[in-house]
Amino acid sequence: MFADDTSQICNSFQESCLLEQPRQNLQLHSHLVFVTGGLIALDKCSFYHVQFKFDDDGNPRMLKISENSHDLMVRRTFDGPLEVIKQLDPNSEHITLGYFIAPTGCNIITIKKLTEIVTHWTTKIKSSNLSDRNTLLSYESVIKPKLTYRLVANSLTFEECDAIFRPVFEILLHACGIQRHMSRTLCRASHQFAGLGFTHLYDLHGQENLKFFFMHLQRFDNTGKLIFILLQITQLYIGTEQFFMHLDYDKYNFSTPNSWVKHLWQYTDANDLSIDLTHEPTFQKQRKYDAFIMDLLHKHFEPADLFRINKIRLHLQVLVLADKTILPNINLGMSHRTSSYEWPKQPLVTKYLPLWKRACAILNTTLASKPLGEWTSLHQSFQWSATSDELYITNGTETYECVRFGRRKKYELITPEQEYTFNHSADIYWYHDILYLVSSAHIPSTHSNRNTFDYDTVIGDITLPHSLEKKIAKLIRRNRLIFGSEGSEDKGIGKFSWGMLDTNNLTGTLTYGAGSNRMSGVVSTASSSTGNPMTGTATGNFYGPNANEIGGTFSVNGTGMETFAGAFGGKR
Repeated sequence: MFADDTSQICNSFQESCLLEQPRQNLQLHSHLVFVTGGLIALDKCSFYHVQFKFDDDGNPRMLKISENSHDLMVRRTFDGPLEVIKQLDPNSEHITLGYFIAPTGCNIITIKKLTEIVTHWTTKIKSSNLSDRNTLLSYESVIKPKLTYRLVANSLTFEECDAIFRPVFEILLHACGIQRHMSRTLCRASHQFAGLGFTHLYDLHGQENLKFFFMHLQRFDNTGKLIFILLQITQLYIGTEQFFMHLDYDKYNFSTPNSWVKHLWQYTDANDLSIDLTHEPTFQKQRKYDAFIMDLLHKHFEPADLFRINKIRLHLQVLVLADKTILPNINLGMSHRTSSYEWPKQPLVTKYLPLWKRACAILNTTLASKPLGEWTSLHQSFQWSATSDELYITNGTETYECVRFGRRKKYELITPEQEYTFNHSADIYWYHDILYLVSSAHIPSTHSNRNTFDYDTVIGDITLPHSLEKKIAKLIRRNRLIFGSEGSEDKGIGKFSWGMLDTNNLTGTLTYGAGSNRMSGVVSTASSSTGNPMTGTATGNFYGPNANEIGGTFSVNGTGMETFAGAFGGKR
């Protein structure tokens, strides 16, 4: 068996797992080849360890091998010695199927290889006795395919392409009997317009990229899905309502880092090409009369300031004015909320906050002139948090202040006049538009079938519906709290979950096949808030020496809108 140009990508937030997973994968592949009579050439294997570091301006860069060196060792045979796999610098290109690719997008070797191909061909043509017709035929059948094959995996500028293609162009002009100083516009024009029809290498590059782009998006294979993900991330970087490929490249390109998609955008904009997709990677407005933040700010700031403002926007993960309304304070952190969008990682650059304050003043003026309407969708989800003394609580959208009436407490909606530090977890729930704050210190440890307590001392800081008596009955069944008026505990008027419920306990069996460390299976809960179990799937992998650790994720859903997802891990 012969295997060549095999690549794998592993991703993990834990560096130990990131190195261990490819080692296990390569070791398994090496063993499989060995038992079938082959042997892997470990001296031809190599790996990248890609890790980013942000500078003081919030710009990411990949760490060089001198800053991020690691050992990756495997065995050729079951009892053979450990051999070190060569680590490559992220800026170093490796060859695979004729392509030269580096994680940073470096094109140095690619340009050198294309230049060598052109030099070799032009030298052969100049020293040959080929007729002009055969010279043109040689260009179409030999040199052109060799050049275009390597273009689609790279992002070359016009200047780079022109420097590579200039010797070829002179040969073609000579074969047509035209002196080399003729206008390049006429040379590239089609025969319909009395041109020579010679396509510049930069245009060949763009055309090959467009073919690749549309082919994979239409198929929506793995490559097509990766392209669409990159389109969505680029759209988040740009932050506009309109699909970024319909925008002026020169006015908006500063917002996003270099990428294959950005290079394609530059080419289409320079050639007045429009890309229309059936499903564009754009995002929805969240409220009626909503607007996108970057659309509003573009006319008020210069590109350099917009670049800095955009860093703060990406850190806060805000896209539209509706997002701004849930961030009354610019220093409000992200711990209390999450977004369903896959935002790029961006640390907070504090020196840009004054610019963000100026931007917020403009946004507030816009909100004052035309208030937003009702919510139509929401990509943010909120986790309640409280100040350390629990006098103030927030869900990111609204802030409540604790008001005391003797021994009783309740929370009332306020407009904050100052910034508060919400660093305390709070068990807060909604029921029939009434706010409940349950303090775990007040939950009794005894789980008797029926007990009647004073709600001030047992339930804790809670505002009860007015229809309830001061004395309520609390019935604990299967770790579920059910509230009802005194004397009618069995009926109850409402319920909500608290603490570690039965919905948190999953049961099921995960299985894995021979020769694989990946496991999967069906899992379910004993019950849910509706009384019916939630079901779903769980997947995981073995990690560590002798597979003595496991880790994975799970997701289960109920009959309604209930969902429960998370991660698990274990060590033997």
